[in-house]
Order: sequence, then C-alpha cells, then structure tokens
Amino acid sequence: MRALRPLIVDGLDAFDALVDGIAAGSAVEQECEIDLVDGGAFLMRIKPCFDVDGAFTFGIVRLTDISELRATARQRDTMLQFLTHDMRSPQTSILALLAGATAENIAGDLSRRIAGHARQTLDLAEEFVQIARAEAADYEMELIDLRDVATDATEQLWAQTQARGMKIVLDLGDTELLVRGNASLLCRAVANLVSNAIKYGAPDGEVRVRTQVDEAGRAVCVVEDDGRGMAPEELARLFERFNRFAPADADASGVGLGLVLVRTVVAGHGGVVECVSERDKGSRFTLRLPRAEA
Repeated sequence: MRALRPLIVDGLDAFDALVDGIAAGSAVEQECEIDLVDGGAFLMRIKPCFDVDGAFTFGIVRLTDISELRATARQRDTMLQFLTHDMRSPQTSILALLAGATAENIAGDLSRRIAGHARQTLDLAEEFVQIARAEAADYEMELIDLRDVATDATEQLWAQTQARGMKIVLDLGDTELLVRGNASLLCRAVANLVSNAIKYGAPDGEVRVRTQVDEAGRAVCVVEDDGRGMAPEELARLFERFNRFAPADADASGVGLGLVLVRTVVAGHGGVVECVSERDKGSRFTLRLPRAEA
C-alpha cells in the first residue's frame, strides 16, 4: 500500500490516516477517496485480517473506479454555475431595462411579452437549480412542523391568489406534525402544488390546503382544487419533465418542472406524493412524509 502513495495527487491525508489506522491494529473496515497522477479517481476500501493472536496479517483491498462519477459531478457543478449566474444575469438585466423603459422606447405589449419570456427563463433556471439540489441530497435536515411549511408556502402565493380572485382555505388542525427535513425544499414543493392549484383552478374559486396524520401515522399535506382536473392519459404523464397542461389563466405559463421537483423532494425525505384527479372535477395532491419524534 505504501507503494501506492507516490501516485496519489489528492486524498493523501485520508490515505495516510487509513494506513496508520490499520498499522495501529484497527479492526474496522475503512475507506477513502484518492486521485491518481493519471487522472483516475478511486474509492479504496480495506478490510484488515488478523491471526489467532490478534496480530495483523494482511488486508483485503478493493479499488472502485469513480472517475465517471467525479466527471459527472463536475459537469453538474458547471451546469449549476451556468444556471445560477450565466443564465440569470442577462435575464435580470433585461427585466431591469424594461422596468425603466418608456412607451416611446418599447411598445407596452412588446415590453410585456419580453418580460414574460425573461421571467420564464429565470423560472426555468431556478427550477433546475432546485431539482439538482434535491437530487444531490446533501442539504441540511432539521426538525420542522409540516403545518409551518404549509403556512409559509401559501403566504408566498398571496398575490397570485388575489390576482385570480381566488382564496386559500387552510385547515392545519391542532396536532403538531414534526418531520425531519429541509424547510426550504419542502416549502418549495408545497408552494409548487398550491401554485398549480391556483393556475388550473376555477377563477374566483378556492384552494384547500390541510395537514393531518394518516392511518399509517405519517404526516400528510393535501392540496386540492376544483379546477379543470386531468384525464387518465394526463395523469400518466404527470411527473415527466417539461410536461405542461394548458392553465385556466392563459397568462400563467410554466416550465414543466414543478411536479418533478415535488416528487424529487418528497422522495428525498422518504415520502410519497399521490394525485387523484378527474376531468372537470379538480385535482387532489397528497404528500405523505415519515413523522419524527420531538
């Protein structure tokens, strides 16, 4: 193993700690990641073996090539950098210029259309970033009350609700619904469901949001509307990327990633998302998450 050391360009400290631990008689299987001079990256695991007197005799070493995983991670980081800065910056500048433009510079209808496309691009970038964050599953987890998540999510959409003449009916109950999760991502997931209910709901109608405990003891958040509903063939494609349905409000377009984010976030928290819908009879989305002890 010492002969491998000169070939390592990154991960030397972890490698040395592993070797020293084995030399000190540690019986625990250990692992570390190392990068070699040829550009390869490996996950190294070693299982120490001892004789009847407890003396170290040999180790079983397994090297797993993780070069492609590292390359994929670098590509993901590069893409996120592109989305968070390179794509957002020009769109933000466009919106700023439009905000300061006059009717003599840009016709009102044209200005509105340009702004709509810029906002849609920003929404697309934000959804991609949030999905990548959820898929990476490296976010902080804490004890949170699902009732607070539902409240925060609905408050974010007050203006959108008012614009369509709708109202949100909250039924949170008196039971604390503790879950272990990331408050920001869970709030985004619930907000996406509420936003969809507003988009596809009947004008001047209502969106019902309630939290409860199901028969299996899981924490539940339900978002329900009385809008257009979905046909069976639409339900079958519900969680596909870039899948969009015509909203009740022609101006309320989306990018087709909102439900992908919902499913990814809920799955990352050990839960499930369900949908029951019927054409012209509305939709009901149900999030079920494992409850946590206080």
